This record gives sequence, structure tokens and C-alpha cells, in this order.
Amino acid sequence: KWLWGIGAEPDMAAATLMKPFSLTYVRYPDGDVLGTLMAVGSLLPMAIIVSTVGSLTARRELWDALTLLGILFNEVVAQVLKHFIKEPRPPSCAAVDFCHTYGMPSSHAQLAVFAATLATLHLHRRHRTCRGPNIRALEPVGVFFTACYWPVAATVGMSRVYLGYHSRAQVMAGAAVGMACGVVWYAVCCWLSVAAALAFE
Repeated sequence: KWLWGIGAEPDMAAATLMKPFSLTYVRYPDGDVLGTLMAVGSLLPMAIIVSTVGSLTARRELWDALTLLGILFNEVVAQVLKHFIKEPRPPSCAAVDFCHTYGMPSSHAQLAVFAATLATLHLHRRHRTCRGPNIRALEPVGVFFTACYWPVAATVGMSRVYLGYHSRAQVMAGAAVGMACGVVWYAVCCWLSVAAALAFE
């Protein structure tokens, strides 16, 4: 009730310990220019999610909706693996006060590589289509933006190591799992797209 101006505010000291939302929470060394850039790079997965939502809102295409579902699927896989493997983050996590969650695999790196893999395969789909080798001309703009996904993914991975949130092995594992999830989800999307097209023929 206190939210609406009714009653006293709760005693936050006695309340349950609050924790940050890990996908958008990032700390970096004060005065470190490269660290600042790496902090921005670490948040790029959120830009991927926002751009996908924007694309779905503007175009309302099945592929964009499936991509959002794929991002959710990829995150579920990451969290299941974290709790199954139960590998702690590297000792450097103490500097960023983020040692309370597991680190293997890096979900940030996994999401970035998942998106890059799916975008690359989607470009291949637009060139050849899911229903057969019907060659289409590739648009230079589409090729450029798809190519940008890979340096973004590399930046995300490097930032997680540089800032101390993950070890190199955890980032590499996240990248490998993200690529595998991207391939699997592309196959699912392609099958659903063909099924939907046939249903409306």
C-alpha cells in the first residue's frame, strides 16, 4: 500500500536481500576508458533483444516472432546448463561483486553468438529459401548488418572476460552452445515457416 501513498514505507534493512538483474547489470573500473567501452559492449545483448522486438513490431513477420522465442529458448538452455554444471565464476568476480551466480557457460556470449548464427543462417535462407535451392540476389545492406553480428559477439565475449565476470573457458563454452542453439533453432524456424506457408496455400 505504501506504493500508493498509503501506510509507512517498509524497513528495507529488514527486507529480503535484493539482487541485480544480471542481463543489464555491469560494473567497470573507474577511469578506465577501455573498461567503459567493454561495459557498453557487455550490454549489446540487450540491444539485440530490443532490435528484434522493434523489427517484430514494425514488420510483424513470423520469423521475427520465432527469433524472440529462440532468444528465450537460448536463455533457458544457458540457465539449465549453469545449474547443472555449477561452475563458479573466476576469482575476478569479487571485484565486480558478482560471485553469487554460476558462470559456466556465459549467457551473454551464448546469446550474442546465438543471434549471430541465426542471422547468418537467415541470410542463407533469404538467398536460397527453406523450400529448396531457389537462388535470390543478396542485398548488400542485409549482408552488412548480418556481418556486424560477429564482431558484436566477439566484443561481448571479450568484455565479459575483461571485466572479470567470466573466464575465457566460460565465454568459449557460451559461444559454442550459442552456435549449437542457433543451428537447432534455425532448423525449427525453417520447418515452421514452410509448414505455415503450406497451410496458407
